[in-house]
Amino acid sequence: MAMTCRIFVHEWVHLMGVFAEYDSDRHFYATGQNQVKVTRCSSDLTSIYICEKKACTEGNCVINKLTWLFKEGYAFIPERNQTAELSIIYMRSLSSVAEFCNEHNQNREAPNLQNQMCDYRSTWEVIKNCTDFEKNLFFSFIMK
Repeated sequence: MAMTCRIFVHEWVHLMGVFAEYDSDRHFYATGQNQVKVTRCSSDLTSIYICEKKACTEGNCVINKLTWLFKEGYAFIPERNQTAELSIIYMRSLSSVAEFCNEHNQNREAPNLQNQMCDYRSTWEVIKNCTDFEKNLFFSFIMK
């Protein structure tokens, strides 16, 4: 799927009630098992972690024991060349991305707007239940 198509689809489905699968203010969150995870839909993306301006592995990042999050200055950078297909709402800029998260691969733990506003339903679940989608208005518009 071409980049302009991914951008169009990404923006269009926001009108269908889909929200962001990332959090611009909170890139990471602590799980119930005190593991630090990236706020995103799918864990299929291959990436590198930047720890205070140098590459590191997820296991080598320093964790603040009060918040159970990475210390300031850490970043998650998706690798450009990969095969992850999810998710148009999370990372539309990657050429391999061409699908939405569904009920089987949705990260329901992530503190993102999609989970908060849609009662932890995946983007695909929200789209499927949209009136425009049910009446095929979505596809008839895109195919023109």
